[in-house]
Amino acid sequence: MPHLGENTLRLQAYLFGATLKLRPLTQDHFEALYQAAADPLIWEQHPDRERYKKEVFQKYFASGIASQGAFAIFKEDQLIGSSRYTMFNPETSSVEIGYTFLKREYWGQKINLELKCLMLNYAFRFVSTCYFVVGAQNLRSQKAMAKIGGKPISGVGATPVQTDFSKSVVFEITKSQWQDQNFLEPIFHQNSLETSRMALEPIEVDHAPEMCELFSDKELHKFVPFEALSLEDQVSRCSRWAKRRSPEGDEVWLNWAGRERESQKVIAHFQVGIKFDGTASIGYLVARNFQRQGFASEAISILFAYLNSELKLREVKLWTDTRNIASHQLAKKMGMICVDTIKEADFFKGATSDEFVFSKVF
Repeated sequence: MPHLGENTLRLQAYLFGATLKLRPLTQDHFEALYQAAADPLIWEQHPDRERYKKEVFQKYFASGIASQGAFAIFKEDQLIGSSRYTMFNPETSSVEIGYTFLKREYWGQKINLELKCLMLNYAFRFVSTCYFVVGAQNLRSQKAMAKIGGKPISGVGATPVQTDFSKSVVFEITKSQWQDQNFLEPIFHQNSLETSRMALEPIEVDHAPEMCELFSDKELHKFVPFEALSLEDQVSRCSRWAKRRSPEGDEVWLNWAGRERESQKVIAHFQVGIKFDGTASIGYLVARNFQRQGFASEAISILFAYLNSELKLREVKLWTDTRNIASHQLAKKMGMICVDTIKEADFFKGATSDEFVFSKVF
């Protein structure tokens, strides 16, 4: 579904938590998702108790695809369930979250809480109220809703959700209620990565002194609109990076320190920003003594594989100053294509900066 504006909810998004990855549901997920659902005990308290049967589940799956708001839920590389947004109503600033199921082996492990946190935190960027429809006999799900602050409501016309109130209980969570509960957004677990000559370490606050030394070379700032930071400022920056989220909450921020194995020194920095639409941007910096030796291409190859195979993203982009010839050459070497030129993209250090935009589609 196209993103029509900053106040329009993109019903399908890429959401990443501490242990879960939510990806837009596609036809390719059917067999694995059915294997997760083919357990009668999952549905014993559900109004549709025969959903474990393939022909019945197929209708559930088809409605998820048609909704354009459904997710496949992954833990590590295993598909463990599904959920979806539905009944999005911009006039009432509301959306329903539902049609959720998880494999039984993941019940009672705070997986459902992480799932709800991801979906609520994302939805409340766009709407003020979220609704949940739970079967009247599904006491387990009703208790789970109460634990996260869901308030039961009743009566025809009380909610835009279309349901039979004699068979269901509707729970409501408002944005203000959710914020008051102070549920923390799950922090994405960032993998350590390895190349033949470097260890890529997820940046934590403890990396600040080494990152400060790396960024102290003024020549490395020739094509960027900022200067080397003091140690105090670098500590603050590493603290922000360690949160794995942009300050606005609209991107997952992943930063790695590239440690050369032979010297055990941090010689590079690699950054990836992941948007809700499944696209990523990449940036990098390599110490001058280690440039033109293949360190950047080694790491970026590993990062591309990680973004493609692990996170299943659809595109990665690189914005680079048109004067930065080495960066253009590396982008082309990595199979990226120049898709745009942005004139007067920035003004810094007394000169106007134009930018090339390179793209690689997975």
